[in-house]
Amino acid sequence: MANMQQLRQFIYKYLDDNEPHSTTELVDEYNRISKHGTTSQIIKNILGKDSNIEFVRYVLIPKQTQGMGSNRISVWRKKQ
Repeated sequence: MANMQQLRQFIYKYLDDNEPHSTTELVDEYNRISKHGTTSQIIKNILGKDSNIEFVRYVLIPKQTQGMGSNRISVWRKKQ
């Protein structure tokens, strides 16, 4: 449970600049600074359930493999 609180505090600090950030940016930055890291599923779960954070939009990123299609990445920001 303490790890979730640390993760939530990190998300609040990272989103403090009122700029939108993608789930991938949050995961990459948290994994860079923490010892054990986290997964995108855990971050999305926290972001989706937090009333102080709002979903902004989806960003489509083309897949880098030989198949067609794209990945849909969520973008988030703190409510103003």
